[in-house]
Amino acid sequence: MKRTHLSRRLTALAAVGALVLASACGGRDDGGGGGDGDVTTGPGFDGETIKLGVLTPSSGTVSVIGIPVTIGNQVYFDKLNAEGGVAGKYKVELVVRDTKYEAPTASQEYQATKSDVAMYLQILGTQVVSSLLPDLEGDNIIASPASLDSFWVREPNLLPWGGPYQIQVINGISWYMTEGGGEGSQLCSLVQDDAYGATGQQGVDHVASELDLDTGVKVDFSVGTPDFTTHINQLQSGGCETVLMTATPADAAGAIGKAAQAGFTPKWLVQSPGWLKALFSGDLRPYAESNVLILAEGGAWDASASTGMADLLDALETYAPEATPDWYMTVGWTQAMAVHQVLEAAVENGDLSRDGLMEAMNSLDVITADGLFGDYNWGDAETRNPPRSSTIYGVDIEGSPIGLVPLVQDYTSAAAESYSFEE
Repeated sequence: MKRTHLSRRLTALAAVGALVLASACGGRDDGGGGGDGDVTTGPGFDGETIKLGVLTPSSGTVSVIGIPVTIGNQVYFDKLNAEGGVAGKYKVELVVRDTKYEAPTASQEYQATKSDVAMYLQILGTQVVSSLLPDLEGDNIIASPASLDSFWVREPNLLPWGGPYQIQVINGISWYMTEGGGEGSQLCSLVQDDAYGATGQQGVDHVASELDLDTGVKVDFSVGTPDFTTHINQLQSGGCETVLMTATPADAAGAIGKAAQAGFTPKWLVQSPGWLKALFSGDLRPYAESNVLILAEGGAWDASASTGMADLLDALETYAPEATPDWYMTVGWTQAMAVHQVLEAAVENGDLSRDGLMEAMNSLDVITADGLFGDYNWGDAETRNPPRSSTIYGVDIEGSPIGLVPLVQDYTSAAAESYSFEE
């Protein structure tokens, strides 16, 4: 499924660390100099402080993703600020707004904040990012999506990171169907009926074609579906033995809970945004540990796993000690690291205006995540090449602080290598 460029446009934070919901007058974007070291100012940079926007659901069902992602954002820059800030002298301040995971609300908050920020550190939700793309282009603003749609790879105003959802799905299905125990099983899908859901089905369609897999029914559902009885009946009556699920946590738990009640036991291959330990730690635990795999990227929640993980855990201990370990914090940290690399390049070039930030972003050769996620081969939008590797996690509620343990890490399938990111 391809979507056209124009039609494809995701408060408890205070409990773990005060996030400043602030706005302030931005500087000029007219090439005027200013600030220590004569770095050109612009909206969101007054010569001393760099303000970054965060448009995320901090209320509603998807806040279980938005809150930990934003914690990851915040502790990264708390740590950096304590070390002096960008280039050792410019502090970073986050301007956080609640989108409720709704595109109209996100649009309102974007309009309210766009003049006050240098760029957007986080915009969460595939449908939300799609809806804001025309505005980002018209306003010449860069944004990092808290979403991994492959469509972002070629978008010049976006700063994507990590392997796209389609790659997660392709690698997860490839591994399970060829060496993970699912050989010869019928593959079906249960996907959210929007742009995010389309990412999962695109992965299914590609890998099924590459591996000549036996595919069955595709079942759609709406966000916030109260009862998945009909959906599970469709999958069960369709003889589905492996099911790709593209959902957010509440819906994922609702569907899997209904499957458990019905005695339906396929292997569930769930895209990364469908996981939340708390929702699978109770009665669903035995079923999830036996029947659910999470398709994501990264490694174990352990300081020995990578330099990036060690740094994240240290920052959490220092700046958000009450925060519950959560895989989504790795997303927020990785986003912040990518944005930091753009800001450092802009300061080195002496230009934090909108044009300067765009030039700095496109001048990078690689965006690194210090092992948390794969390195992203960078450049302008036409030459970007995202990571092609994924991690397949098993559910182990007691075996890991985040309830997930890597079964296969940094797995790259031939089908993922062959996937094209051209529109």
